[in-house]
Amino acid sequence: MNLRLWLPALAVACAAPAAVAQARPPITQYPAHPGNYRRANRTYVNMIVIHKAQGNNSAGWSANPAATSSSHYDVHKNGRIYQCVQHKDIAWHAGNATVNANSIGIEHGGYAQYNDTTEVQYRSSAQLVAYLCVLFRIPIDRRHIIGHAEVPHPTIPGRFGGRNAHWDPGPHWRWDYFMNLVRAYANGAAPAPSPAP
Repeated sequence: MNLRLWLPALAVACAAPAAVAQARPPITQYPAHPGNYRRANRTYVNMIVIHKAQGNNSAGWSANPAATSSSHYDVHKNGRIYQCVQHKDIAWHAGNATVNANSIGIEHGGYAQYNDTTEVQYRSSAQLVAYLCVLFRIPIDRRHIIGHAEVPHPTIPGRFGGRNAHWDPGPHWRWDYFMNLVRAYANGAAPAPSPAP
């Protein structure tokens, strides 16, 4: 084997994981109660589901034994990111077992009926989603990054929002702005300040 050809290729291969790690935002662990998710050993994820929590502490709810639900992440209004369920495990967030098995669920503090997502919350969430898209090679588009309202009902064709017809993140979620932030972070760019809504 020609070492002059092999060594540069090795350097590129070794550098790729570092680029992913560099894009990882600060994350605080806040484990969900083990009865609120399914332990698994998955390595494949092809979708991210965006939620609004209908409250301000979804991580605390995931830790409650009575919750019977969870998300992988909770993004607070101050931009802090909490991880409740590990990527390899299946969080119960979408109301559809197939979607749960193949997705990462991200809750956001706030309410679907209000325009209450903060700028720092959008940016922290977008940085997290960009990191996950690079890590799992998820396309950055609206077929693979969806709202809870777009999750199919598990048994009734044509109905959405999962089993319980959830409609979050709601009509005030700024999808175009959010997706542009995700693309910018994934490309290593610093997104421009938010325009007035």
